[in-house]
Amino acid sequence: MEQTTQGTVWKLRLFVVGHVAKGVVFCLIGGLGTYAVVRGGGDPRGMMDVLIWLHAQAFGLAMVMILGLGLFAHGVWRWWKVFGSTEDSKAKVVTIGERIGHVVGGAFYILLCVFSFSLLWIEPQTNSDNGSTDQVLEFTLKIPWGEWILGLIGAIIILVGIVMAVQGSKRQLMVELGGADMAKWERRGYRIIGMAGFLAWGMVNAVIGYFLIRVAMTSDPDKYKGIKGALEFVGGRTFGTLLLGSVSAGLLLFGLFMFAKARYERTE
Repeated sequence: MEQTTQGTVWKLRLFVVGHVAKGVVFCLIGGLGTYAVVRGGGDPRGMMDVLIWLHAQAFGLAMVMILGLGLFAHGVWRWWKVFGSTEDSKAKVVTIGERIGHVVGGAFYILLCVFSFSLLWIEPQTNSDNGSTDQVLEFTLKIPWGEWILGLIGAIIILVGIVMAVQGSKRQLMVELGGADMAKWERRGYRIIGMAGFLAWGMVNAVIGYFLIRVAMTSDPDKYKGIKGALEFVGGRTFGTLLLGSVSAGLLLFGLFMFAKARYERTE
C-alpha cells in the first residue's frame, strides 16, 4: 500500500513538472510566432528552434537545462501511463492508438531533453526543427513497406489532429481538468483557452501528418517539415498572415492550458 502511494506521488510530480515544461515550450512557440506576425517580420519557430533561442538569452543555458529536465519528466510520465499504470480496463489509456501516442510522444520529449543537454557541448545551429528526422525517414524508406509505414503514421497523426480539434470543442477537457474549487468565470476562461489551444495544436498535427504522407508518396525525406514547417505552410495559404497569427496565438493558449492542467488536473 505504501509503495502504491509513493508511486502515485512520484507520478503526480512527473505530471506537474512535465506539463509546466510543456506549457513553457508551447508558450514560447506561440508567443514568438505571434510576435513575428504582429511585428511583420521573422519566421515561426519549432521546438528545437525555441530551445536554441532560449539558449541565446541571458542565463539561457541554465534555463534550457531546467526545461530539459521538465521535458524528460513529461516523457517519463507518458511512458509510465502506458507501462507502469495499474488502472483497470475502464482507464483512460485503453486503446492501441492512445498507447502508441503516449509511447511515441514520451520518446519525443525525452529526445528533446537530450537535445537540451547537448547544447552544453554542441554549438547550436539554426533551422534545427527537423534535427535528425531526415535520417530516420531515409532509413524507414529503405526498409520493406517503408513508404506504407510512413503513410500510415501520417494518416494516424492527421486523425489525432482531427480528434484533438474536436476534443477542444467538447466539455471533456474540463472534466479531465477537474478544479472543483474554480470560480465560475475561471472555469469558463479555461474552457475557452483549451478549446482554442487544442484546435490550433490539432491543426498543426494534421499538417505534420500531411507532410509525412508526402514523404511516403515521393520517397523524398525533404518533404517533411516539423512544427516550424507546419506554421510556415499555414502562413503560405490565402489569408496566411491571419491564419499564422491565429494558429500561433492558439499554440500560446495551448501552453497556458498546460499550466492549468498542472495546477488542477490530478492523474491516477
